[in-house]
Formats: sequence, C-alpha cells, structure tokens
Amino acid sequence: MRTILRHVLRSRPSAATMISMTALFVALGGTGYAAITLPRNSVGSLQVIDHSLKKRDFAINSLAALKGEQGPTGPSGATGPAGLPATALWAVIATNGTTSRNSHVTSSEKAAAGQYVVIFDRDVKACAFVGSLGGTAAESVVGQLSVTRRSINANGVFVRTYDSAGTAADKSFHLAVFC
Repeated sequence: MRTILRHVLRSRPSAATMISMTALFVALGGTGYAAITLPRNSVGSLQVIDHSLKKRDFAINSLAALKGEQGPTGPSGATGPAGLPATALWAVIATNGTTSRNSHVTSSEKAAAGQYVVIFDRDVKACAFVGSLGGTAAESVVGQLSVTRRSINANGVFVRTYDSAGTAADKSFHLAVFC
C-alpha cells in the first residue's frame, strides 16, 4: 500500500508543470478558437498592415497572377552635374621627399631615412589616410609603408617606408587623404 501511495505522489506533476501546461492549453485554444470562428475571407486590406505580408503568405497561383509582361523602357532622365572627386587631397612623393604630383599639398620633405612629412593646406586630423608604394613615373616599388597623422601639425601626414625585410628605406609613394 505504501509503495502505491509513493508512486502516485511521485508521478503527480509539480506546480510549475501544471502552470506551464495551463498556459499552453490557453494559448493553443485561443488560436484554435480564432481559426474556427473567423468567417472565410473576413480579413481584408483594412485589417492588413502595409508591407507586413511576405511572399510566403501568398499562394503560388496568386503570385503568378500578379506578374505581367515587362513594359517598354522609359526615356532616360537628364544627366546630372558631375560629382566631387573621391578625394581632393592626394600626393605622389619621390624618394628624395619632393612632391611629384599633388592636390592641395603645401610642402613635403624627407625627414630621415624612410621617413616623410606631407603638409596639406587644411586640417587633416579627423581624416583617413591611404598610402601605397609607387613610383613617380612607370617604375614599380617593392616594400612596405605606414601612414599616420603628424602629431605636431594638424595639416600634416607622417609616412614611413621600408624595404621588403622591414628596414627603413627611401621609397617613393602615393598618398590619399579622405575627409
């Protein structure tokens, strides 16, 4: 008798289980009730929120019926004005630190072996710098380069060039500044 009583007490669900089961039945019952009591075709465009329906909400035949043949291409619009260049600040610097070509550069110099300073005509503290090794003409340049803001001059950019082994070396380079 005691064994049966223990089995009954042990197999009885806990309070948490009973609460979760009750919530599940209420939730499923409400959905079932709505499915049974809503009349066919009772949801119209007034009840649907704009842009809330997805492709998966429509029958395949309905989607196919909405597609027609593509119409003729319309006339082209008027050509707009030319936009600004991607960057107005750039420079091509030779191995001796002189400026070969540029836009808005006021000066450039070789500060030490593999170290260059390029000064622009405006503040570049909040700008992004992109540099690559490259010749002043058609020659190729091999090595590495790093670019950073010149800490003592708001208009300046500091460039270091290295050979392939990572040793400071004089190299020509191209610099672009994006503000």
